[in-house]
Amino acid sequence: MTLALPVPGRGACIADFNGDSFVDFFDYDGFVEAFETGLPAADVNGDDFLDFFDYDEYVGAFQAGC
Repeated sequence: MTLALPVPGRGACIADFNGDSFVDFFDYDGFVEAFETGLPAADVNGDDFLDFFDYDEYVGAFQAGC
């Protein structure tokens, strides 16, 4: 199993967006909501911009799992 790279301050797994130690629909839904509302937590790549690259990186991490 491939592990997603850690994001500073978020823990070892990008895909576990809600931090409950499971990667599931609730993580994906939480990320989409954060992304759509412009919350800093959706800045997955840490470049201080919310854009396609954050969304793409999160989807890749979600597909890879933890």
